[in-house]
Amino acid sequence: MRSTTATLLALFVLLTGCAGGDEPAATDTGAGAGAEETTAPAETTAEGTATGDATPTGDATPTDGAPTGDGTETAAGDCTLDEPVKVGVVFSLTGGAAVFGATQANGVQLAVDQLNAQGGVTYEIVQEDDGSDPAQGITAFEKLLNSDQVRAIIGPTLSNTAFSTDPIAQEAGVPVLAVSNTAPGVTEMGEFVFRNSLAESQVIPQTIAAAKEAFGLERVAVLYGSDDAFTEGGYTVFSEVLESEGIEVTTTQTFAKGDTDFAAQLTEAGNTEPDALVVSALAEEGAQILTQAAELGLDVPVIGGNGFNSPAIIENAGEDAEGLIVGAAWNSASDNPRNADFIPA
Repeated sequence: MRSTTATLLALFVLLTGCAGGDEPAATDTGAGAGAEETTAPAETTAEGTATGDATPTGDATPTDGAPTGDGTETAAGDCTLDEPVKVGVVFSLTGGAAVFGATQANGVQLAVDQLNAQGGVTYEIVQEDDGSDPAQGITAFEKLLNSDQVRAIIGPTLSNTAFSTDPIAQEAGVPVLAVSNTAPGVTEMGEFVFRNSLAESQVIPQTIAAAKEAFGLERVAVLYGSDDAFTEGGYTVFSEVLESEGIEVTTTQTFAKGDTDFAAQLTEAGNTEPDALVVSALAEEGAQILTQAAELGLDVPVIGGNGFNSPAIIENAGEDAEGLIVGAAWNSASDNPRNADFIPA
């Protein structure tokens, strides 16, 4: 996470203090052109959300003295600002998505400490908690833009919140960059909306292809959260990919955020005798689905979307998370120099 967050802050230097020229065009940084090069193969356990290999693409490039995508640093240049660049940070530090937001906040702090130590351009972080709630996210964005007058915003944690908050930044002409918004349509909200997280549409096809090859999948049961933009978007991508791969969907079951009993959905899924379960869920519900599937004796692989990329999955599901298949942008086998430093740390 440190490498990616340093990269995104270097991007903000371009947008806020040390670059002129045209206004930025909306893009998926690290999830657009050349994304196949940064997407790791599907792994069999959830590994967290750090995207150490993500490299900005499109019009944005790191400034002199900023970390580059390959883990090296360019020589220090002449870019110097007298005052710190004030950057807003909005993550889910409480509520259901806090399992993601806490690690994201840590990543930002690591990046700020690293970049401020380099001098030239320094950063002042103003952090707000969106409470995993779009309404609270709107309040946080309005405060950062109107009262704190930040030059850019990192966040929010959830795509569902982003669809409510990002248009506010777009209207204000302030760049906002997401580190975990993978739902379709995020960057389509405007020219000031960016992300460096790989979209579900880029990760899921490889995840399903890898699972099909490994397990010979022919039939799967699908479960997804039907009240969240991220989980709905993941379900849409899963459905399209399963059809293109010629894999039959035996049943489609839905649930809502905050649900704790998935016995009915899992029993129905098990009755169809699938080769695997395909689940689009956030970590809080995802861990419970894994545990309850094991309790019901559903001894089939579980294929998850990006919501399963959280240490909370393993912490809460324990041994029941064994064999979980989820695609991730971060790959522990990467030889990126910063990645090599990050793993033992």
